[in-house]
Amino acid sequence: MKINYQKELDMIINGIDAARPPRLLLHACCAPCSSYVLEYLADYFDITVYYYNPNISPEDEFV
Repeated sequence: MKINYQKELDMIINGIDAARPPRLLLHACCAPCSSYVLEYLADYFDITVYYYNPNISPEDEFV
């Protein structure tokens, strides 16, 4: 049987106290990959984004 991670997340979100949202450290490799996730989770968590992707080249894309 496969795990339905969306249902797992929904159960976690349903148990969150909206008055005191938990903190979440989110690793993001790039903006396109993380934009939907940030938008979706921002209502439920106090999010800190850790951006790291050593595979981006040329280096001037980091600027």
